[in-house]
Amino acid sequence: MDVIKNKEYISHEHMDKFKGLLIILIIYGHIKGLTSTETQNALYTFHVSSFLFLPFLFNTDKFNYTNILKIFRRYYTPYIVFFTIAFLAYFIFINNTVDIYKIFTSFIIGTPYLLRESIGISTYWFFPALIFLLITLMIYNSLNKNMKTMYLVVMLCTHLFIGLYSLPHSDILRYAPFDLYIALYLFSIGYIIKFIIQNIEIKNIHFFLVIILFITLIYISYGGRFNLASPFFPNLLSNPLELLLRDSIMITGFFSLLYLSRFFPVLSIFGKYSLGIYTIHPLLIQVLAKVNNSEILYVLIIKLFIVALLSLAFTMLVYKFNFNKLIYPR
Repeated sequence: MDVIKNKEYISHEHMDKFKGLLIILIIYGHIKGLTSTETQNALYTFHVSSFLFLPFLFNTDKFNYTNILKIFRRYYTPYIVFFTIAFLAYFIFINNTVDIYKIFTSFIIGTPYLLRESIGISTYWFFPALIFLLITLMIYNSLNKNMKTMYLVVMLCTHLFIGLYSLPHSDILRYAPFDLYIALYLFSIGYIIKFIIQNIEIKNIHFFLVIILFITLIYISYGGRFNLASPFFPNLLSNPLELLLRDSIMITGFFSLLYLSRFFPVLSIFGKYSLGIYTIHPLLIQVLAKVNNSEILYVLIIKLFIVALLSLAFTMLVYKFNFNKLIYPR
């Protein structure tokens, strides 16, 4: 039986293919009219979460001032830059009234709801959520073995029961700084993925079975409402089957796309520049919507290609002229 060593799947070369496939799926989900609401909900179950799980495979930094400063510099800088650009575009072309309190609050807190209300683009919630997730991961990396076990238990309980709080207090969670409810919900799943990668030798047949399971679960859940950007999560007491379904889709989706991405080497270039593409593509989508808002299928498919290629081209120009040191510092 053919065996692909797990380390090959988390190699730099393969990660570029994986991230390339994920970013194309994200753009696809953001082209209004190209997907149904049901398809969008299905995509949101696994594509952005797969990006958020990647630090669990690579990040070993511990919780200290230097590392905290590093992640804020790395991910808050593009957040500041593109929040500002989106705000100016929103102010000039859509709503030229300014509510300073709303703008400031949405910038500091960074939840999807507030960003959509203040700058017209909710996509940048990813950055505050990623920062808080990295902080929770660095805290875990700093603990001794016994404390790590306790930490995992707390995170698992949070994952299982945060949905009990989210339904009656969704308005409060919309104002939770750094999308902390998303990070707390995802931590346990990220750890499970890390454990599988590190401890279980995955064979081709396993991937095929996982892909079949993933497709089956998506079919079962199709039409359901689940979105990481929404503060409504299932929980163990009220809807345990939905909790199990969503968790299983996130895990099987991650491994299915991890395997399938090996067949799309052309997407490596998109994966290499995925951070820039993620920040630029929402702005291009809004520009193209002003130019041509047609919902004819072939027009939408062309728009998908234009957004993907232009986002890549602009990002490559940013790197070519070394603006990445300012916008996407490391």
